[in-house]
Amino acid sequence: MMLELLSGEESLKYRYEKSTGDFERTLVIEIAKAVVDGGDGGDVGGG
Repeated sequence: MMLELLSGEESLKYRYEKSTGDFERTLVIEIAKAVVDGGDGGDVGGG
């Protein structure tokens, strides 16, 4: 819940991936982990 408050993102959401035609699940914890590991979160979250 703390990550949701700090990031302003929902804990779980789905986005449509045009290249595959499927929905992809995005977790706020995955975004946070990518940032902590040295990335910037990239395209995770879809906007």
